[in-house]
Amino acid sequence: MGKSNKTKAQGAVVISKDPSDFQAALTVSDRATLENVRLVNCHCEHRRFVALAKKNCVIDHHAEGKLDEEASRVIVMVNFKLDLAVPSEEGEPFATLIATFLLVYVIGGIEGITAESVRHFAETNGLYNAWPYWREFVQNTAARMSLPGLTVPVLRLGRPQPRPSALPAETTALPETHEKRKAVTKRGHGKGKPQQEGGR
Repeated sequence: MGKSNKTKAQGAVVISKDPSDFQAALTVSDRATLENVRLVNCHCEHRRFVALAKKNCVIDHHAEGKLDEEASRVIVMVNFKLDLAVPSEEGEPFATLIATFLLVYVIGGIEGITAESVRHFAETNGLYNAWPYWREFVQNTAARMSLPGLTVPVLRLGRPQPRPSALPAETTALPETHEKRKAVTKRGHGKGKPQQEGGR
């Protein structure tokens, strides 16, 4: 079972995966054709009216896939949830939108397709294909709920960003060196060029 992913809706939503995960998804996507997309479940709540220009918008998504060998189909189920909350408040959000989409793909041959490759396919291609339908659902439903200006950001697929390495010793010492040079410059003002640190 794939894990649920929560994202604050600010700018683009980026789904990061390792190259090996994308390669596993390609095992399915290279021979898959999207046959059908349908909304199978939805729910929304507007608990109270909030007259705020700025709201916290958190999107939760979860995708699962399974291979139907007899029908040569891959079935992907994508669950979405959007919570709106007041930035300064904790607790229950003032509005929630939930939708589940089912996607059916025709597969041109099942040789080499594993449960792992289907999982990565669901979490990348399935999510990516369902995203426009989710955006349209949110925009239309939010308008009916008097939640204007609510637009789900675009979805992008990318690689995990490497963690920043430790700064070298000379870099961490730069602020101290800079202050020392300022002091030397101040002492040498009016007497020609300032003496460089370590100079004679």
